[in-house]
Amino acid sequence: MLFALGACPAVKASGAEEVFSCPVKNGTKQVLVRLEGDVFQYRFGTKDRAELELTAALEDAYTPWAGVGRYIYESVNFENAGFDYSVYFSVDRNDLDADPELGLIVTKGDEEVARLECDPKTGQSALFDLTVMLEENGHCWDFDNRVWKTCAK
Repeated sequence: MLFALGACPAVKASGAEEVFSCPVKNGTKQVLVRLEGDVFQYRFGTKDRAELELTAALEDAYTPWAGVGRYIYESVNFENAGFDYSVYFSVDRNDLDADPELGLIVTKGDEEVARLECDPKTGQSALFDLTVMLEENGHCWDFDNRVWKTCAK
């Protein structure tokens, strides 16, 4: 399920598939997440210059929706120098006319140090597709330990 919420179609670049794109700061900066194989690539900056680039293994970084509650919420998480970068997508299951929420939350320990929200009309997310892909490749989400693991078939 691709949520294309604007004129930002999913693209492949260098063999990587774009799974999240979010213009922030009045469009002057962009949060971009690509998936190449089983590695996420995070990029923050202008279209021409990256200010921060990080990578994380798909199985470690992707947190799927728990399957309960009013809001469907999924995220991809990156760590760097004591900071956690959480790229998220959320939609209200009870209000299908409401705009989804997309953005980036930066924390250090338990303290939120930055929150950048996307305009839902210009952002895009394909995060929901990742659960299906992992399950088709023999993985399942361990709700108790909040990790992906290999499942017996």
